Amino acid sequence: MINDTCVFLQLLIPLERFLTPDESSVDLIQLYLQAVFSSAVTSRRSPVLYVIAVHHINRFIYDRSDVDRQQLRHWIIRQIMRLQDKVCMSCIGTR
Repeated sequence: MINDTCVFLQLLIPLERFLTPDESSVDLIQLYLQAVFSSAVTSRRSPVLYVIAVHHINRFIYDRSDVDRQQLRHWIIRQIMRLQDKVCMSCIGTR
């Protein structure tokens, strides 16, 4: 198994360039969510894309400067909690 850190060290463009500035496009945030929730992007299969997606989703959720998007933030958090519940229930069911 390849060390996950190696993937980030081999990037031609520094990872920080993909993380800043914070993403402000709601459409792109929704695409990131869809990719992560559907497991199209995972930490194992595509670690760089996964880090970028999770970073921007996280920054969007915790950005308090734009109060107009508060309702969308709450919806995203509810979706994450539902997904977490499904994962926990599947773990319990396999024992």
